[in-house]
Amino acid sequence: MAAKKRKVDTENRSFKEEWTDAFCFVLPQRPNARPVCLICTEAVAVIKSGNIKRHYEMKHMDFDHKYPLGSRLRSDKITSLKDGYSHSTNIISKATCAQEKATEASLRCVWVMAKHRKPFTDADMVKQCMVTTAETLFAEKKDVVEAFRQLPLSDTTAIRRAEIMAQDVFKQLSEKLKTGKFSMAVDESCDIRDTAQLAMYVRFFDGEKFVEDLLSLIPHNNRTTGEDLFNSVQTFLSNEGFDVNQIVSITTDGAPAMIGTHRGLVKRLQDLNPNLISYHCAIHQTALCAKLSDEYSNVMSMVIKLVNFLRSKSALQHRQFKSFLSEVSADYDDLLVHNDIRWLSRGQVLRRLWEIRVHVEEYLHTIPGKRAEELYTFLRDAASMSILAFLVDLTGHLNDFNLKLQGRNHNVVDLHSSVASFKNKLSLFKSDLETGGMLHFPTLISCRDTADVHQMTSSLDRLLQNFQHRFQEFESVKDVFLFVKNPFVVQANGTWCDQAKASFPDVEKAKLQLELIDLQSDEVLKMRHTETTCETFWTTLVLDSKYPHLRKVAFNILTMFGSTYVCESAFSTMNNIKSRNRSVLTDNHLCNCLRLALTELTPNFKALVHQRTCHFSH
Repeated sequence: MAAKKRKVDTENRSFKEEWTDAFCFVLPQRPNARPVCLICTEAVAVIKSGNIKRHYEMKHMDFDHKYPLGSRLRSDKITSLKDGYSHSTNIISKATCAQEKATEASLRCVWVMAKHRKPFTDADMVKQCMVTTAETLFAEKKDVVEAFRQLPLSDTTAIRRAEIMAQDVFKQLSEKLKTGKFSMAVDESCDIRDTAQLAMYVRFFDGEKFVEDLLSLIPHNNRTTGEDLFNSVQTFLSNEGFDVNQIVSITTDGAPAMIGTHRGLVKRLQDLNPNLISYHCAIHQTALCAKLSDEYSNVMSMVIKLVNFLRSKSALQHRQFKSFLSEVSADYDDLLVHNDIRWLSRGQVLRRLWEIRVHVEEYLHTIPGKRAEELYTFLRDAASMSILAFLVDLTGHLNDFNLKLQGRNHNVVDLHSSVASFKNKLSLFKSDLETGGMLHFPTLISCRDTADVHQMTSSLDRLLQNFQHRFQEFESVKDVFLFVKNPFVVQANGTWCDQAKASFPDVEKAKLQLELIDLQSDEVLKMRHTETTCETFWTTLVLDSKYPHLRKVAFNILTMFGSTYVCESAFSTMNNIKSRNRSVLTDNHLCNCLRLALTELTPNFKALVHQRTCHFSH
């Protein structure tokens, strides 16, 4: 049998100090270093006396004649060689360190720019500002000024920096997601170039808290049918190593391509994951519930005509109208334009018009023409003004409710509580009108005598029925929501357990009931529950080792999105990034910029620097 080949790298050989005097070799102080010749600075492959001696005798034998072994002259020469080698390596080390610091500073500058949605070309301007500042504040310190000048911050460098940071952030996100389950919020909108962009947000527990982050922004240059959306989502998940069965729930805006019965995105995903729960965005549902009936839509139509007449008929008339409001010291200097896309627009338009309606009426009275006369008559009509007053109050309540639904890090339990609360408020509003108190309709009080209360209460009835119909999907899990919100008020054999089993078939009903009894018997947990938030209670106080099934249900519920607000917010940021002045931004760069602007994660700057060859500014 052939002898096994020796591996000298694993023999742990040590460098001997006498080799320095005998052969002019030193061992650098760094990991995996090899002996270096002080005369020619070449390194030998192995820490071995034979290799070092061979190198010395073949290349530097004359060194013994000039500097005899053991002489003071040789000792001084070797000391001089060692000092020269140490000086040269220190210079190289300092230069390398300075280059790495410059690269890290460049990364951090681009990171700040990305957070503020600034274009890549602004990087050079940022550098100029820093150099100018350094020249002013540190004029006598030339090294400081030079350090700023050497920062690599060109536009192409900024692009590369953004790419590597976005990749690092996505890598961190992927690693966190692959360890557990998550929920998704999906929505689609067009950018400035009419490219359909599908935003996918995820919500998950990262081991400490629940996190919401952008998963991807997928462009669609052609059609956006349910089949197209499904293919792009499925391809992305497959390429990145995600399993559809990891998804607990998906929340959409309710568009046909999203929730189509046969080929919608949600239906196709549910074919792959039968346990996938689907929800219609609570904020969009609210907007649909608030659709006006015929008699009220006529008043809203007249308000829109009035605003358009004063603001859009001509620039001259708009300027004259604003000048008139300024002269009469009105509370506002202009009217607002109504936009159905913006959820709070209608209520703000009505409120603004009501506040300055007297001044608007005076101005219309001074304008000749049939349209001005028609609008003037509308503002003088008592019945129309009573409806307008009612709409001002009602849309104000809807706006307050809508604002509660908006914002990040709102779980579905909180949104369900807000919806249930507003439905109860609608019943209170109806009773308030019927009794004539009008405590919740302060604007309508001024039109009490001309108000058709019966018509208004009927409108509130329809609105309440609309809420009950559109939010009925919450009814099938409302007891589970109650359990997550307060596990001490539900019964072990209550309906919440059946609802939890129906929503999450992999949990055991019997284990849920037994663990709930144990939890409700813990007086410390009961006391701490009143002192902390719902999410903190389940993540830090309820131990997985003791209540694994209860925690599993609670975590599945707490990962759910109640709305697509995060997607809508991302689209606003997208339009800020890919604006008219940056319309040529590629889809890949747009996704990178959006990820850096919205993520809660931070790139590992030190690791990114060490992974690359660093250079000063070119």
